[in-house]
Amino acid sequence: TDVEFDPDDFLSTVDLTSEHKILDLKDRIEASVIIWNRKVHNKDGKSSWGSAVSQEKREQFEERAQTLLLIIKHRFPGIPQSTLDIAKIQENRVRNHTQYNYSLRSDPYYFTCH
Repeated sequence: TDVEFDPDDFLSTVDLTSEHKILDLKDRIEASVIIWNRKVHNKDGKSSWGSAVSQEKREQFEERAQTLLLIIKHRFPGIPQSTLDIAKIQENRVRNHTQYNYSLRSDPYYFTCH
């Protein structure tokens, strides 16, 4: 990690010859970002990485993954959404629907109209 990281060099070593391979890479990078973000911002101070990896290194891993993700998204703008993006959209729809239904039931006029 002390060596300079060139995301373009890294991506030149990865097989990006098909949409499936690009989506797979995006999924893996996004999962890495989530994992590193959780480890960096772990609330109880415990980490499954133990003391082997410093907070600074963890932040560096997350930053590199984010950079790779942005480059892939810019380099391949027509690639469909990743599995994680789709899951987040579906989760937000369910959450918004649930909040809307809850707000209706908590409204005193809801019961008088139904």
